[in-house]
Amino acid sequence: MPNLDQRERVQLLISNTLFRLLQNQVTNRIFVLRMAQLLSEIADGQEVRVISIASSVLRVKLLEMGLLEDQPIRVLFRAPLGDPLAVDVNGYVLSLRLSEAKLVSVSSKLDQV
Repeated sequence: MPNLDQRERVQLLISNTLFRLLQNQVTNRIFVLRMAQLLSEIADGQEVRVISIASSVLRVKLLEMGLLEDQPIRVLFRAPLGDPLAVDVNGYVLSLRLSEAKLVSVSSKLDQV
């Protein structure tokens, strides 16, 4: 490095590191969002992570029930006619109507970097 004192070198190192971290986070988030699906579209037995919950009167209730961002969940099974579906959220079984599951955007665990 050309004639930089110790303080300037540290500042440069920190700014380069922060830039790389920010760049990786932005790249990962864009990749994950491209691969997003609705919870209602996920097959039985598949494990996914919550990306977001759409704005709705049910949003707060879904968050209170444990559907938080980056929370891993597994679709367990569906009722015989396909509605409702059961998901494992942090060790407990949550039953959701399809209309409620359509509010939850998820990503396959394989899509997460």
